[in-house]
Amino acid sequence: MRALRSGRTAALLAAVLVLAGCASGADGSADTETGAGTYRAPDKLCRGMDLGAFKDAFGTPEKPGEEHVGEGTDPRIMICSISLPGTDPLVDLDVFASFRTSVEATRTAFQDERAKLSASPLPSWQDPVSEIRPVQRVGSTAYRYLETPNDHVLRTVLETRRSNLNLTVRIQETGYSMPPDRSGSHRAAVDKAMAAFAVAELAALAK
Repeated sequence: MRALRSGRTAALLAAVLVLAGCASGADGSADTETGAGTYRAPDKLCRGMDLGAFKDAFGTPEKPGEEHVGEGTDPRIMICSISLPGTDPLVDLDVFASFRTSVEATRTAFQDERAKLSASPLPSWQDPVSEIRPVQRVGSTAYRYLETPNDHVLRTVLETRRSNLNLTVRIQETGYSMPPDRSGSHRAAVDKAMAAFAVAELAALAK
């Protein structure tokens, strides 16, 4: 397995710890589903993943994604890491799927993590966050935000929940000679691509 790009390993590990954490927040979602839920962890998360939604914004990746699996079974955390075309800035896609054995626990964890993004101060592990917005085209629970750990790195993160699955889609753009593109048109293109991908991935994982 090749080494992950600079700064990405720490971000992946932090995300795994967050997804695996025990949540205690109140349930704020409108759905009333209970029980084991409809999603089951696949053998491989990257296998068959449709990346067509990112073609216009970033191009088509030349190499398959890398699989990472978190420790433990509840939640079962699976990660697919993909390098999208581009050299400056570098563009990385990380897809996190967290499968729990009950809808109630999944709902609580999702709501708890959403609340932490609005906390003041933010948790020590959380990079600065801005532009938290709902993403209605993905679902009533979906939202996206930006993370800016420094001037050279910009992460766009989409979070959504469906039944017993928490799904996170994250694009990290890392530029040194040329900082990441923060223009409104590029950000809109990234948001559109991530939303389309999330809808397709939720459907694919339900099969």
